[in-house]
Amino acid sequence: MMWDDHAMSTADGVSSQRPQFEVRWNRRSFGWNVLFLFLVSLVYVAVGVRASGSFRILGVAGVMLFGGLALYGVAGARQLRGSPVAVSMNEFGVTFDRHDQVAWETLREVRLGPVKPRLLFFAHPLYYIAFVPKRAADLHRLSPRKRMTTRIYGTTLVLMTQTVTPSGDDILAAVERLSDVPVRR
Repeated sequence: MMWDDHAMSTADGVSSQRPQFEVRWNRRSFGWNVLFLFLVSLVYVAVGVRASGSFRILGVAGVMLFGGLALYGVAGARQLRGSPVAVSMNEFGVTFDRHDQVAWETLREVRLGPVKPRLLFFAHPLYYIAFVPKRAADLHRLSPRKRMTTRIYGTTLVLMTQTVTPSGDDILAAVERLSDVPVRR
């Protein structure tokens, strides 16, 4: 359990309640993912330089895609320094980074499951924790990314367990300790 001296913000003001449990971004996992994307982009550079014809076009497209993702990852790593806390929880609710606090009473369940689609992660299965609300979000008002997340997981409040610390089991234990929300594993 981690403590923080910062106040938690809510929709109607600032709560002086300290978080009782914090979930932080896993910088090591993030760094390995950025390194992997960078290495894949180097492979595509080699294909683009060595190959000819359509393989050269494939190499250039791969460099643009994976190189862009690696640069996006580097920008994300810089952002992690500013806000290392992904989620904070107390007896009143859960607060995701850059979101208002969500009261426990508004959640139907907290669910742990394998990341979808499974075919992309066959070598090392990934898991998610979804904080599912009682009331469904209006999909038309969401951004395309949030709309897709809601369709796959039932909510936009999703954590990938590999990208955060502590472990998924510790997070679920904290949810059970701090709330009456059912936890499904």
